[in-house]
Amino acid sequence: MVWEKKIEEARRFFGIDDYPGNLFNFLGKKEVIDEHKLLLFKQDLDKLSGFIGYSYGYTIICINYKRNIGHQNFTLAHEIGHMFLHNGISKSYLNPERPGNDKEELEANFFASELIYPQKFVNQDLKYALKKNLFHRDNWDELSIYINSLCEKYFTSFKFAFNKMSNDYFRNYRKKEAFYTEFKKHIGNLSDVFPKHMHIVDYNHEYYQVNAEPYNYMKELIKELIDKKQLGLETGESIIERYEKLGGNH
Repeated sequence: MVWEKKIEEARRFFGIDDYPGNLFNFLGKKEVIDEHKLLLFKQDLDKLSGFIGYSYGYTIICINYKRNIGHQNFTLAHEIGHMFLHNGISKSYLNPERPGNDKEELEANFFASELIYPQKFVNQDLKYALKKNLFHRDNWDELSIYINSLCEKYFTSFKFAFNKMSNDYFRNYRKKEAFYTEFKKHIGNLSDVFPKHMHIVDYNHEYYQVNAEPYNYMKELIKELIDKKQLGLETGESIIERYEKLGGNH
């Protein structure tokens, strides 16, 4: 499939060997902006999980930091999927994990899922869970610890890690959902059991902060282009104004 080839292209593009873990670590650097003309923002987007757009030769991705880090990471991978699969088409959605029947959204989801949690690791992780008999009710405490370790390894939400790792274990979706419902009742509140910054929004943690660096970069870049007479003053000022409106006057 096209999206599978594009995943390999993305891995080469960003220098990802097997899986990225926290994908923001690969895309939030100045070198990425310089080399790939990719601006990654984190803002309060209200009901949106994220969006991707294109302006003045730059790809602009913005992620809602008021989501747990696993959700943010999946959303970022989803938008990167759009960048490689549907370049030039601006996208914004409430929840990329629930795309309905939109073909492009489904493709971006497959891309995101495989990029952050490749199937070869899924197979290894399920094999371990079966070997330890973790799906047996008596071992649900161990299963919850194991799922949390996958969340921390691949930077995913708890349910995403569970669903993908266990997908081949259950006969159908209904059985998997029934199991998960009882399993979650057994665990209780994830933030009471595991480090809360992985499972809920914690504004004291770095994962849940505005990323203003791209705005500062854009201002410096535009000033440099104006000084070199490669960009008109009025055009440069209009671009800065546009980005300041997007970023809340950073």
